[in-house]
Amino acid sequence: MAQVSAAGYPVIVHRLDGCMSVHAASFEAVEAMLPSPSLHPLRLPDGRAMIGVALFQKRSATATTATGTVPLPPYAELLVSAVVTRRPLSRAAAAVALGGTLLGSCPVRLGAVGLAWPMTSADWADTGRDSMALPMFVADFRVDLAGDAWRIEVSEGDRSIAALTLRPGGQLGVDRMTQLVYGVSGDRLALARMDTRFVRQRRLRGGATLEIGSEHPVAARLRELELSEVGMGLWTYLDGRAVLHGPITLGVPASPIPGPAARGVRLGAYQVRYPGTDWMDWYAASAWRPKGSRR
Repeated sequence: MAQVSAAGYPVIVHRLDGCMSVHAASFEAVEAMLPSPSLHPLRLPDGRAMIGVALFQKRSATATTATGTVPLPPYAELLVSAVVTRRPLSRAAAAVALGGTLLGSCPVRLGAVGLAWPMTSADWADTGRDSMALPMFVADFRVDLAGDAWRIEVSEGDRSIAALTLRPGGQLGVDRMTQLVYGVSGDRLALARMDTRFVRQRRLRGGATLEIGSEHPVAARLRELELSEVGMGLWTYLDGRAVLHGPITLGVPASPIPGPAARGVRLGAYQVRYPGTDWMDWYAASAWRPKGSRR
């Protein structure tokens, strides 16, 4: 199994699913956490900022090399990201961008800055930190998809980070979009492009409740954002594919967003339950285990 950092671009995620809820947060707190003053939070009509909280389960991925492709580890991640633009928008322009974002046809190029990024694979976390100083770290996931209400719990050991309770539903459709992710390379702002295609359901009111943990340092950082408990919208991704292109460095000064130090484990716990099944270890059930891995 190849290390992500040893592989080349583009990286292709052949199978992924998940969900994303959108929440309001303190504009000033979000702005203070961004890696560069050249990035600006998208302002909601009430003056607050927009935050996305997204679970992605990336089940099959390959990287491109000079001789072909190599498989990459499957993993789950919870991305807490600020929605940003490269220039400040007026309230009218921000309202147009917000409407386009909710309906899938935004006329303004939006980007995302990961403020917290727990995941189950150290291979991917190491690569994100090394290439773009992304605040990725290994955590434990418990994903309950067995009932009408889904429940995602993320922790590190016995310290809770965040939990989402979701009620999927709404309009079914297909989204094709290019997503921009900002990070830092050296002391400069960096940008990676990801082309995605999803079959999704979209629910524009409610559908998601967010809980922030109390004992983990990342949870403490998230509480500073004053995130709304109830989401403004919920996207459920039933089937997806993504192509991740290599990062480029922009000529803009930037400072990395701090994240937890690596804790020496290659895999976090990844427990999943589906309708009609008991809880299962996803890595054991998929017969995937990196050489020499330990919990």
